Amino acid sequence: MTLPLGRCIFTTQELYDAGIGRHHISTLVRRGALHRVIPGLYTTSRPYGNFLLQALQHQRPDIVFTGRTAAQLHNGHRVTTPVTVLVARDKTFRSGPLVTVIRAQHRPFTLIDGLRVATPLRAALDIPAEEDGSAVALLDRHYTGRHARAQVEKDLTAFGRTPAILRRRINGASIG
Repeated sequence: MTLPLGRCIFTTQELYDAGIGRHHISTLVRRGALHRVIPGLYTTSRPYGNFLLQALQHQRPDIVFTGRTAAQLHNGHRVTTPVTVLVARDKTFRSGPLVTVIRAQHRPFTLIDGLRVATPLRAALDIPAEEDGSAVALLDRHYTGRHARAQVEKDLTAFGRTPAILRRRINGASIG
């Protein structure tokens, strides 16, 4: 079987079903005809940006993009690697060179271009501590207007107990 032209996404099982065996997959990866994203997931072109996100969601429809990745999507910026994903605590999924995994029970999301993206509040929580400024900027940008404070409080109720870092970031933002 020859691989289709263009940007295609395959799981290992889909390649096996198409008659491509383990050794042939390795050869295609070595030659650059296939690109390994994470174990069990391949693309026919180099995975980056939204194509990388689509590939990850193709294999794992339950993941939610969060942190810096969600901020980039909410703000309409180009997505950079490694992307940050949120998975349920009981799911197995390992971090790698292209993906950083965060486990959490609370995974609120919204759809952006068919991708599950964490709400700005959840994304602000998952942005690394050394990037406090970008987390506060995300909150500033997305919680504006007369009803912003009420919207933040509504979104916070889904968390149960509010983590201290998130409370600090909310207090640092100009909400409302």
